[in-house]
Amino acid sequence: MARTLFQKVWDLHAARRLPNGQTQLYIGLHLVHEVTSPQAFDDLDARGWRVRAPGRTFATLDHIVPTGVQLRPFADGLAETMTAALERNCRAHGVKLFDLASGAQGIVHVIGPELGLTQPGMTICCGATVEEVINDRMSRKRSVADAAVVGGELEDANPND
Repeated sequence: MARTLFQKVWDLHAARRLPNGQTQLYIGLHLVHEVTSPQAFDDLDARGWRVRAPGRTFATLDHIVPTGVQLRPFADGLAETMTAALERNCRAHGVKLFDLASGAQGIVHVIGPELGLTQPGMTICCGATVEEVINDRMSRKRSVADAAVVGGELEDANPND
């Protein structure tokens, strides 16, 4: 029976089937932005973990960049706080940040293709914003555990082992 492109990509990236029936996938690219990343970085820090694959993880300022004056510090205190947190977290974890000075900053879902980071057949993760969360909740039946494959070998759940 013929398989769809989705099925082929899924099968190529399936690391293992979990006891609960979910599939653990290898994720080839992780895109990060300032809205959902502080919680993730805080969780990594609290557990004493590092970003598993900083060379496949890229961050950008997306949602809070002023459309007018973009001089730092930003006039909007929350935007400045979120920007500073993303800068600090990216430095601490070795993640490449496309900030305003980089010339590559932009909408997180757009910079991947623009910069040649996303390629056909890749599995890609990106933190969810409000509209994505709604879609995610509607498709929870196919939830997927985080990937933990490095060098073709499945790693344990603790990324520091």
